[in-house]
Amino acid sequence: MQRHTSRTAMIMDTLLTVMGLSYIPNEILGFTTRHWNGGQSYQSWLKKPWLKKKNSNPGRLNDIRHIIFKAENTHWRKAKHSIAALKKADLFKEGIDGEAVNWACQRLKNQSSERKILVVISDGCPMDTATNSTNHSLYLDNHLRSVISHWKNNELIEIYGVGIGVDLSAYYAKNMIIDNHENDIFTICRKIIQLFR
Repeated sequence: MQRHTSRTAMIMDTLLTVMGLSYIPNEILGFTTRHWNGGQSYQSWLKKPWLKKKNSNPGRLNDIRHIIFKAENTHWRKAKHSIAALKKADLFKEGIDGEAVNWACQRLKNQSSERKILVVISDGCPMDTATNSTNHSLYLDNHLRSVISHWKNNELIEIYGVGIGVDLSAYYAKNMIIDNHENDIFTICRKIIQLFR
């Protein structure tokens, strides 16, 4: 998402304003990893050769970072300063989407809204070099699909994927693509809102 920081921040700021003025409860969350190519999790695993022998598919081997840009009870005007942090390109590293979707859905489940909608904006498939290099090649992809299926089927949470220049239909049944050359933020936001009408 590093290449899309400015546009993502503008989209979030516009959606935040629209939802705030419409009194629609919402949260804006972010997810990434703390490091490139693994972090303490990966280093710890490397130092335990008996674990490496015993478990050839150790699971996630990077330290996740989940960010609350706007909590449900934060007024939308106060959250605008936090949204500006989306422009900080070095914040974005790798993406472990399944755990992020699970975290967001757990938060959403506890909210009082009658209709619960999660919109995931992404520029590609789940990716973490340390995890991918130590597990089977579809580990992160399969985990994301499993998490989406669980929340859609068991908790009735609507989950939508918005791909920035990419097709996310492999993960999200309901999805759209934002064209890389589309710069009209209001048109983009209108299309996102139309997704769940």
